Amino acid sequence: MESDIELLKVDGVSKAFPGILANDTITFDLKEGEIHALLGENGAGKTTLVGILFGLLRPDAGRILVDGKELESGNPREAIVHGLGFVQQHYSLVPTLTVIENLILSSHFGSNRPLSREEIERLRHHRRRRESKLEQDQLPLLPGLAPPPARNTVKEKGW
Repeated sequence: MESDIELLKVDGVSKAFPGILANDTITFDLKEGEIHALLGENGAGKTTLVGILFGLLRPDAGRILVDGKELESGNPREAIVHGLGFVQQHYSLVPTLTVIENLILSSHFGSNRPLSREEIERLRHHRRRRESKLEQDQLPLLPGLAPPPARNTVKEKGW
């Protein structure tokens, strides 16, 4: 069921690097209930656009709105506060931590709130229960520990 509620609007976003135009006036919107895929060959500008959406890069032109409010460009904390998430194609994780532990760690980025003793104990308990690498990738749910996934999580994959 399609909705008229606009969650994300990308309006005329452009980004160039020396000798290459990575994004050229990209415009789209994401309404409640929609799912969009960002596809393209290597070098097509997918990572650049996702980096702009998440505030890792500043666009040369254009703007991004979440729930009708314009995001400050180049500010990942602002993106996180507005519910945007970013799963890297090339993982920028702490290799000794599990997926869930990395998600919990990243959920505290910009929150100005350290992990509580209870949260640390839950992490330790979870780590002791982990039996295989496969279990790391299953993202078990730990109620009350990490916030629910953002409704506007962006995953980027090159082809």
